[in-house]
Amino acid sequence: QRMKNVVFVVVALSVVLFCLSSSVLASSSRGVSNITACTYVTPSGVKYDLSPLIAQNGSYSWQQTSISVGGDLLYSPSSSDAVTFNYEVQICNNVKSKFSACGAASPVNQVSADGKKCQSWGDLQTAVFDVNPYNDGIFLSYFHGDAVNHIQNYWSRIYFICDNTVTVTEPFFEHQTSFYAAHIKIFTKYACAPSKYF
Repeated sequence: QRMKNVVFVVVALSVVLFCLSSSVLASSSRGVSNITACTYVTPSGVKYDLSPLIAQNGSYSWQQTSISVGGDLLYSPSSSDAVTFNYEVQICNNVKSKFSACGAASPVNQVSADGKKCQSWGDLQTAVFDVNPYNDGIFLSYFHGDAVNHIQNYWSRIYFICDNTVTVTEPFFEHQTSFYAAHIKIFTKYACAPSKYF
């Protein structure tokens, strides 16, 4: 009986160690995102701290007019129609919305110009950082926003572009892709490799 217990413990420890090593390898392939601390460590070990970008008043808020171009924006029936929306974005946290239509917790909101319709573009619980495609900073993705249909959900990606001359610029909504992803751009020194702004 004692030998069976020893064998069981050894097997159990082996399984635990295998699982731990697998999870370490999985996290190291994309780096390590810590949304609570608002930090990201790249696979090569570079650490970014975006906590200074958390909006102290609850969100970055702005109004912007968009036009449907080449099918990227799905707001308008034709490219000649322009539509104005209010946007609310928070970094590593949920927005404190000024619109009564935005009742659900969300890190990114798109609100109709009249403030009566609110659409969530992500869930804080699904947030993850990664390196920008052009290695000019990092991005933060928020997945699983409001449902588009019974299969797809809206989601958003905020690109933090390295610019060591500014602390942070106002966010700019670039476009919404045909895959229901909103792309937002922010220029900031905190997206530069640490040696570039210290």
